[in-house]
Amino acid sequence: MQSKSTNSGSSTIREDLEINESYLSFKKVLNFWKYPVIFLLLFCFAFYLFSKLNFNSSKYNSSIVHFKNQSNGIVLCNANLINNRMIITSAHCPMKLKSVDIYLEIGDKIVKEYYEINHPDFVAINNKNDIRIVIMAEELKGSYDFFQLPIDDETLPKILTAILWDMTSNFTQYRESKMQVVDLSKCQELWKNASSKLTLSKNKYKPINSNQICTWNAANHEKFDSFQGDSGMPLIEKKWNGQKVLHAIVSYGHPKHKLPNINTKIQSHLKWIKEVESQYIK
Repeated sequence: MQSKSTNSGSSTIREDLEINESYLSFKKVLNFWKYPVIFLLLFCFAFYLFSKLNFNSSKYNSSIVHFKNQSNGIVLCNANLINNRMIITSAHCPMKLKSVDIYLEIGDKIVKEYYEINHPDFVAINNKNDIRIVIMAEELKGSYDFFQLPIDDETLPKILTAILWDMTSNFTQYRESKMQVVDLSKCQELWKNASSKLTLSKNKYKPINSNQICTWNAANHEKFDSFQGDSGMPLIEKKWNGQKVLHAIVSYGHPKHKLPNINTKIQSHLKWIKEVESQYIK
């Protein structure tokens, strides 16, 4: 009986030693990988901060166009450079008027001679087909970064990058904002339910259709992410090869009610865009 007890005790000791050795081995492995993992996390955090702090707003200076009042330099609206003669903007933006001398600013280039063609089915009261093509009288000379048009059957990404004004910069710097595409029926419901609260006549419910794209801030749906002054600004998809595909342009929104922004869908107007291009650009 005593022998059995001794054997049992030896077995327990061996098991304890094996467990202890396994623990020590695991601890060694943990200690080995601890520092590389910490380093990797610190590197990722540093890269995130670097990308945030070093966003180069000026990289869009050769892509985004501004309509400016010649008398005071105020930005009236924004547009997007498609090629060395064609620009796409919102149809609700101010047009050339005799009372207001408007010019185009593209980087450090000033353009005063151009034609404006609103979509033939644009309806100002509800921003339906809110798109305009601007044709410059002369080709741009120099280095410019054109936005690419989407193709007919291209799938719309769920997340788009909106290039908007940094409102703390007094219309001198841009910011990028990740925007989530909102389901059209959900967007329609949200706007319709809020329509009773929109007391001003200009903010009455505007029916939303498939020629528009609804978006809100991808990180915080409560955050209104485009403001007065952002009309015509681009919502793009950044491709792996550096191309920037223009999927939509800012049309309108309502900041007080935290509703999705409404943007004009470029893909819905490709046929008209190509028709105007072939007619005016030989």
